[in-house]
Amino acid sequence: MELLSFVSLLGFLTGMRHAVEPDHVAAVSTIVSLHHDPRRAARIGLAWGIGHALVLLLVGGVLLVLRLRLPGWFSTLAELGVGVALIVLGATSLRRALREGRRGPVHLHAHRSGAHTHAGAIPHVHLGPFVLASRPLFFGMLHGLAGTGTLAAMVLASMPSLRSGLVYITVFGAGSILGMTMLTGVLGMTLRNAARGARARLLLQAGAGAMSLGLGAVWVWVSASGLLTG
Repeated sequence: MELLSFVSLLGFLTGMRHAVEPDHVAAVSTIVSLHHDPRRAARIGLAWGIGHALVLLLVGGVLLVLRLRLPGWFSTLAELGVGVALIVLGATSLRRALREGRRGPVHLHAHRSGAHTHAGAIPHVHLGPFVLASRPLFFGMLHGLAGTGTLAAMVLASMPSLRSGLVYITVFGAGSILGMTMLTGVLGMTLRNAARGARARLLLQAGAGAMSLGLGAVWVWVSASGLLTG
């Protein structure tokens, strides 16, 4: 029991730390930069964390039960996919910022259901809750797939039993969910306080896009080099 308690604590804290790695922060920052509501930003982080944890638990659990290891090229290929996704996110965010800078801000918000009208002539786009959640969920799953092989191999090598290994992966995923939810909530609050005007909001959005684009390019270069030399 003491061993499982230690494994649980270690996995949870490691999962929370894992949530704030650079590629994770870059991915969610570009999405959160569109929404300056801390609660909505936290929901984006929650969706990312759930997608990440689901893949870790399902794929990692199978690897542990069957005592298998993913080939190195698979993880490198998944990392390449992460890099491409970061580039797409960054380019999309930059393009939106440039377009809004020329044409004026576009207001995006979600509605549960029902038709409605708005006063004024501000251009806006309606996004359903599923659309807002599906993107971070997908990117969380992609990041989880990229890290599953390494995590499962580490657990196989260090955990004394299958039970403790499964516990570690489970609480690791829970820690990453909490860590990303807290991170995006803080990001949303920071953006709300920093982006008081339209110009500041566009600069923050463009900055998040540039960060994601640059990091994605590095990620693709390193991953592609690993595939070619491996």
